Amino acid sequence: MPFIGSINAKLRQFFYTHARLLAGRRCFIGCSGNFTIEQILTRVAPTAELHSNDVSLYSSVVGSALTQTPFRLRTLVPELQWLDEYLEEVPGPRTVAAVILFMEMLKYEKRKNDYSKGMWDNYLTNWKSLHKRTLKRVTEALANTKVASYTTTDVHDYYPCEADGIAIGFLPTYEGGYERMFKRLEESFSWPHPTYQMLTEERREATIQRMICPITGASFLIVLLLLTPRMSNVLIFSLIVFRKTPARSSRLLKT
Repeated sequence: MPFIGSINAKLRQFFYTHARLLAGRRCFIGCSGNFTIEQILTRVAPTAELHSNDVSLYSSVVGSALTQTPFRLRTLVPELQWLDEYLEEVPGPRTVAAVILFMEMLKYEKRKNDYSKGMWDNYLTNWKSLHKRTLKRVTEALANTKVASYTTTDVHDYYPCEADGIAIGFLPTYEGGYERMFKRLEESFSWPHPTYQMLTEERREATIQRMICPITGASFLIVLLLLTPRMSNVLIFSLIVFRKTPARSSRLLKT
């Protein structure tokens, strides 16, 4: 995928296979992450109306770029103040590329040994050429990903979705997963941090119940998520609930 991060290949294949079922439907995607689901649906079910949601800085930069909405971002690291010139009031490919490149750069931030020091210096020295290369693929990815809206709502409160909507979720599998993944990135900038509660195991289960909660007028909903680590032999769980006929079907893809 052109953005940072990825969803497991088996999950991507599952969606590529079944995404056409969502053509013309309104989809509400919680924990959009790197917008893998949105990228697939844009390609396979282009008439689907996609509504995305996430709380991380990274996803919010991408979501703001996709919806062309303001998102104020400024550098807090004194030695990297020059990054601000890449940060637009309404993020575009230039801003997204800068954030992605900075995330990669952060791997070497501590500079504990000669290798990490060399890599850090290499990013600084070659920033312009690296940014240009990243900008090219980000521009293409943004152009090929369509969303109708992006919000930063607590995923628990994001559901249940509207009556005619389809709930799609790829929830973190352990408490604090998102926070650990983006900790240094989010500490490095001032940004409009949303308010939300940690997705504990109990709250995660409650969120799933809100996703599959029957809604008057909804013909079907899809829930797609990774199960808890203790069920490591099961990778993907899907549930399709047909409102007009009570039959249910589920599918387990094992590693």
